[in-house]
Amino acid sequence: MDSGNDEMGSSEPSTSKSIRTRKAKEKSKLPGNQINHQDWTEDEKMRLATALQKYGHLDVEKLHEEVKTKTPAQIKHFVYWAIKRSRIYFTNDDVPGRSATHTSYRIFSKSPIDQWLSAFEEGQVNSRDEFRDCLGKALMYISRFESHPDPTDCGGVDYAAMYEFLYQAVNGYPVKAVNPQTAAVLLEELDNLFKKMSGPGSEKEREHLSKVKRLVFVDNATKRHYGRKDKGSKSSRPIESLLDIKGFNPLSIPYDVLAQRPNSKP
Repeated sequence: MDSGNDEMGSSEPSTSKSIRTRKAKEKSKLPGNQINHQDWTEDEKMRLATALQKYGHLDVEKLHEEVKTKTPAQIKHFVYWAIKRSRIYFTNDDVPGRSATHTSYRIFSKSPIDQWLSAFEEGQVNSRDEFRDCLGKALMYISRFESHPDPTDCGGVDYAAMYEFLYQAVNGYPVKAVNPQTAAVLLEELDNLFKKMSGPGSEKEREHLSKVKRLVFVDNATKRHYGRKDKGSKSSRPIESLLDIKGFNPLSIPYDVLAQRPNSKP
């Protein structure tokens, strides 16, 4: 019996040691443990950055064509390490009764577009302001950085100006005038959106959208016209219903003066 116990006792340390050895080997196979990232020169990093802009981080063969001084495995591991480094930051959790030296990590992206996509993927928005900020940034990025067709090829419709208008309207900023062709398309799309928002519980959204529609005006008219108005109809005062929109009239100019102010353009 004693010899049996000795044999069983001697097998336990051997098993634990083999498990630790296997885990150590698995850990050594991780991409971050097979490369010394300090071996990369500035020239290699710049060539890799240029290649990443062209081909993305998944096409390792194309990346290797641009950085032939490194093997495909080294390039893949370096990119993996760079992505991991950019998305992880360390922070001290302020928990009562917990050691201040205890550190944990969280995944965090500083890229605004990643934050915007994460908000939609998770389906959670902490506040209406946060959602508005994300939507406004998306419209601004589309306006400034997307490749839009030339207005001369679209009957005068300026899509960049259209997205800029929506960005300003979403954030409550004073909006810029758009040309008649752009205003016509913009009003048509807002009308279509207004018709789709016919379900219960959308009264506030419909009311706000109606106000936004009245903000559309043309930049080359003799006088500013807000919204659509049939010829020969009596002058209404739609602008008065817009005064509660933040940023619409920051200087508190009287309605009569604002409505009759001529355009500076001929």
